[in-house]
Amino acid sequence: MRFGPILGGNIDNAHHGNNAHRALVETLEFDKAVHVADNSTEDDDTLIVVSADHSHLLTIAGTPPRGGSIFGFTGEGDTGDGLPATTLAYINGPGYRGQTGSPCSRPDLALDPVDDIDYKQIASYPKASSTHAGEDVLIFAKGPFAHLFTGINDQTFIAHAMRHAASGNSGNGSPRVNTGKLSFLIAVVIPLLWKMLPDIAS
Repeated sequence: MRFGPILGGNIDNAHHGNNAHRALVETLEFDKAVHVADNSTEDDDTLIVVSADHSHLLTIAGTPPRGGSIFGFTGEGDTGDGLPATTLAYINGPGYRGQTGSPCSRPDLALDPVDDIDYKQIASYPKASSTHAGEDVLIFAKGPFAHLFTGINDQTFIAHAMRHAASGNSGNGSPRVNTGKLSFLIAVVIPLLWKMLPDIAS
């Protein structure tokens, strides 16, 4: 039995730094790595599991213009103060810019280099490192025993399901899987809004 982990660690690092652009580019690279692994293995002897251990506080807001960059600004009239707002933002993190003027007003982002891969999205309140969020995360599986990875489960279930798969015992009278040939590939990625990805790739 072989085991090969793939970790999209830079996705997590970028989100902690409020750097959505880098996080999404890293997600595309992670996707390529999973495809290479999938194309290099056989479905009858390799269980591939793709999941995440948590989500992040990245948000999409406003009504950005159709065909515009996901890294750009929301549509005109989306804000009550007339200042531009980026489509992507975080709830907390190092992207917080403070408030200026009286009454409290937010920074004018009009001249920000929002398409730069190192740009930090604005955050609602300051924190040295953006925190995790609490949504459920998805899990995808294919290959032997992929049927175990369905429904809503605690994350600790994944390890138990993989252990069961490694035993090769289907539990329903079906022939055992040849565990000497069974491979595992578990890929961990911070879940993102997958609809963004074509925009980044173009």
